[in-house]
Amino acid sequence: MGPYVPGSRYPSAPGSAAASGTYSLSRPAPYPEVRPGKFITSASTSKHLSRQAFKLLSAIEGDRNLAASVMDAAQRGHEQEVLRLLRSTGISVAIAVKATPDGILIALRPDTNPNNCCELDVKMRWSEQN
Repeated sequence: MGPYVPGSRYPSAPGSAAASGTYSLSRPAPYPEVRPGKFITSASTSKHLSRQAFKLLSAIEGDRNLAASVMDAAQRGHEQEVLRLLRSTGISVAIAVKATPDGILIALRPDTNPNNCCELDVKMRWSEQN
């Protein structure tokens, strides 16, 4: 993939690294030199996490029994059962869950080096209350 070329959709500020086509600017402390490689990798991994989230959410949306089972297990505090049910949707990434009386937070993480790149959090409510 070539370097980012600014266009009308993503304009660059005059004099910026992207506008000049170079990324080697002196940066004031505490900002490091602009090296977008990690950021680009994070974007790619986040896209994968988004596709996995879509798969998970589609399964919940399309299966009333699954939705009810996830809610029931979560409200009873059975985290391992919630994880088992969510994994049964066929997702291929690591997940963590946190349930509250109002809903659930599902964190999707890449399988490799989960703390080093990105995470996609999906927060859903099931409470009819505020």
